Amino acid sequence: MLGILGLGFMYTNADSVTIGLGVTLDDLVENNYRPFEVLEKLKQHPTIAPLIEGGTLKEYSAHLIPEGGYNKVPKLCDNGVMVVGDAAMLVNNLHWEGTNLAMISGKLAAETAVEAFEKGDFSRKTLKNYERKLQNSFIMKDLKTYRKLMPIAHERKKAFMCYYLKKINSFFEMFTTVDGTPKRENYHKFIKSIFTDRKFSELLKDIWALIRLVWSILI
Repeated sequence: MLGILGLGFMYTNADSVTIGLGVTLDDLVENNYRPFEVLEKLKQHPTIAPLIEGGTLKEYSAHLIPEGGYNKVPKLCDNGVMVVGDAAMLVNNLHWEGTNLAMISGKLAAETAVEAFEKGDFSRKTLKNYERKLQNSFIMKDLKTYRKLMPIAHERKKAFMCYYLKKINSFFEMFTTVDGTPKRENYHKFIKSIFTDRKFSELLKDIWALIRLVWSILI
């Protein structure tokens, strides 16, 4: 929509609609946007606007969520302390998971706390069991799977969040339009435009970034 890195969502509740989005602080600063301005842009989208027309705003809120991820997980325990949830950077950006990871990490920390209480030992040596439990859980396995997602997304955000999304939109606009031109001609023009509208060197960088990302997920 604005060429910035982020995601939007809409929940259709029984008698209300919840609309929200997540964007990076860097993009807000770089583009001089305020959070509510980006939200208003989302609300004006032709798919969303008709669903909320005539509606009344009941609640508005905004808060910070750590980008987190596998490469940003800090030291998870020490003598008498364990770190869970957002404080431990347990956020899966691709699947927009944070709450469930906080709940499960909290559960594992609680189990470890019970074990420590029974032993009467709250030293790092005992609390490291929490770290081991977390490493063996789906949380760290998933975070490791997507460990290169955000670095690559930041690196190529203008391409993936702007250029290619516009290309996808233009393809489906062409696909569903009747203009008297043979479909094959339109397809040929579209494919040609991919190589003429963007420098070949940038296309190669985009392809390489995609290969790196897919490879990091599969291995």
